Amino acid sequence: MKEILFKKFCRISDELLLDKNATKATIAIRSLHIIKNHPDYLYTTNNKSFFWILKYLVANFFFAILYNLRFKLDKKKIKFQNKSTILISHLVNKDFIYKKNDFYYGNLQQLFKKKKISSFKIFCNHTKINSSLINNSLAKKNIIIFEKYLDLRNEYKLFKEQLLEFFRLIKIYKNTNNLFKKKVVKQAIISLFDKETLFALKTSHQLDFYLQKINPKTLICTYEGYSWERLCFQKAKNFSKKITCIGYQHTPVLNSNYSIKRNIKRNYDPDIILCTSKQSYKQIKDSKKIIKNNVFHLGNLKNINLKKGSMNKLNKNKLSFLVIPEGTISECTNLFNFSIKSAYKKKSFRFILRTHPIVDINEIFKILKIEKKKLPKNVIISKNKNILQDIKRTSFVLFRGSAAVLQSILGGNIPIYLKTKDDKNINPIQEFNNEIKTVSNFEELDIFSKSCASKKQKNLKLIENIKKNYYKKFNINKLIKIKNKIR
Repeated sequence: MKEILFKKFCRISDELLLDKNATKATIAIRSLHIIKNHPDYLYTTNNKSFFWILKYLVANFFFAILYNLRFKLDKKKIKFQNKSTILISHLVNKDFIYKKNDFYYGNLQQLFKKKKISSFKIFCNHTKINSSLINNSLAKKNIIIFEKYLDLRNEYKLFKEQLLEFFRLIKIYKNTNNLFKKKVVKQAIISLFDKETLFALKTSHQLDFYLQKINPKTLICTYEGYSWERLCFQKAKNFSKKITCIGYQHTPVLNSNYSIKRNIKRNYDPDIILCTSKQSYKQIKDSKKIIKNNVFHLGNLKNINLKKGSMNKLNKNKLSFLVIPEGTISECTNLFNFSIKSAYKKKSFRFILRTHPIVDINEIFKILKIEKKKLPKNVIISKNKNILQDIKRTSFVLFRGSAAVLQSILGGNIPIYLKTKDDKNINPIQEFNNEIKTVSNFEELDIFSKSCASKKQKNLKLIENIKKNYYKKFNINKLIKIKNKIR
């Protein structure tokens, strides 16, 4: 979207969210939280009609009834203990449940334990796993997984809230003469009933129960600018004025990122924003819509786990490319389509396709109209759970918006940014654009990879800059001091 239209989109979204009559259901609307200037985050209701709304609502109630008949968890039977801190993380793979280090927070719970700070972790379920089947055993380990469906009484209650908001938005739509605003409001009306909005409302509702059972002093959740995060902060602050709400910003922030850089007020904002990199810290701190005193760069909790000296060695497969799209359908199709076409053109190239855990790769190949079994032999679909295994067997990393490029560079891969027609630069490490090759076609990829294959070492300057700017060791003592000061 052009910059002028993007700013108009943001302004009208702000107007709707900051309206004095805005409700919790308003804040939950996914389309009003504009993550960045990219079609995947702007046109969230494309190809969805009011018939789609009806179809989705019927399906939601059907599965909610089924869930309550067969899988409903009796939370009253679970014994909870008071804990100082609640951590909200994401379950994108069933193996994450029992891992010592969290995919997002690394060893934060171990650091808390050393400081005698007790913690309880709640996962947002992005898998096909039924939460109820394992929650009874997990609670003993101070872990729980949010349910995908509520009891029928509360499902109906949330629907009622959505319905009231629906009529409020319809009134706004009818009373406005601005055609662009009508478009934004119409998208909000449809988005009001989509799965991400419902996810935000259900997450907020369930959090209320756990706040009462665990009685924490601190709530920490990942922070990217989504609606569910805002509802969690609001729920915690409504539960107790003494709770400190912390947003852990864990991915690079671009100029075009918006929702993470603004305050919504009325208890919907975090008290503290923790930035993992200098770049993200500067981006958020420079925003005119953020309370600057509450933004801190304390370091990164992720352990990159690379052996000293391994970063500057050439990998064995000189013409192998690791392909890492963001967790969106269009980005997967863009990168995979380019890689497969390039593989047909040059048999000596090898492409390893790796998807984000939340993406179903079968859906991508359906859109591309390609059968996996008919892929050329030099295209491999990664089955490795750990990205390091794929980094070790490749020399280049082909990317667009994925933050996984950071780890790939540190592992010795040469970064290549794929530019698509008429798009904005969504490179998550834009500050190093001069040190990153951009290609827009196969010929450019071929020429660049040939020139690199003869070199004996990687771009050590870029590697050192990435380490210095993105992987500063996390300062747990400073976090405790900041928390105590705010409280």
